[in-house]
Amino acid sequence: MAGTTDDNTISADDWRLANDESAFATEIVGFEERARDLLLNDLAEGLIRWDCDRNLAVRGDFQAYPLLRATFAATRGHPFFWRRDEHSRVDMDWSTNCATWTGRFIGFGWDGRGNSWPNFDPRASTSLTVSGVRFHHGDVVKALTRRGLTLGGEAALAAPVSQVSLESEQPSATAAPALATTTTTTKKRRLGSQEQWIAPAALEIYGEVLPLLSPAQLQRAIEARQKAKTLKTSLPPHWVAGGEACKRFLQKQGKLRPR
Repeated sequence: MAGTTDDNTISADDWRLANDESAFATEIVGFEERARDLLLNDLAEGLIRWDCDRNLAVRGDFQAYPLLRATFAATRGHPFFWRRDEHSRVDMDWSTNCATWTGRFIGFGWDGRGNSWPNFDPRASTSLTVSGVRFHHGDVVKALTRRGLTLGGEAALAAPVSQVSLESEQPSATAAPALATTTTTTKKRRLGSQEQWIAPAALEIYGEVLPLLSPAQLQRAIEARQKAKTLKTSLPPHWVAGGEACKRFLQKQGKLRPR
């Protein structure tokens, strides 16, 4: 099998086209539709790294949302591209290794520390199309193994692989800063799935300079804006800011108020 060594272990740098990875997962899972659903779910959770060709196509209202012009560096490899809810969808053409995300995306926000997150507007309608979609094979093997699926000799990786997003290339001076680099030293600063929603809400409420806060204060501030329906940041339906997630976010920003 491509990307394996003579001792049947997997190269830590083995990237495969989406269609090939789908065939591999189907062989393990037994059903193509379920295998593909598992891949898409794990991509959305950031458990499988992905990459694409350098020709991201963006369709949207560039006049109203100028940050759409600088989305490639942060979009490439970002888990948000695979997230689906009532306001967004992902159409994956496995035969051509192309995918299109459609939703209310208006560009990326950032905190000046290397972290970025997608921003949404209920009035927006944006589509992002990528080609040459590739998945990290080692991550796929790990994801299947966690589900208890039998992988035979391929379950042993040649080297451990961190479950972090693909390192983004640096944008131009006018573009939004790229995502944090994916090394073990920066892994601890990566925003989790809950924190990725807390970050834009906190930015909207407190601005660029986040004050020292307790987790409860941040949680109540977000809940109050949600209840009053004055929060412009688009959040998932029925989403609630968890206390532990608020604490982790404040710790990573260095803004956790001492007791």
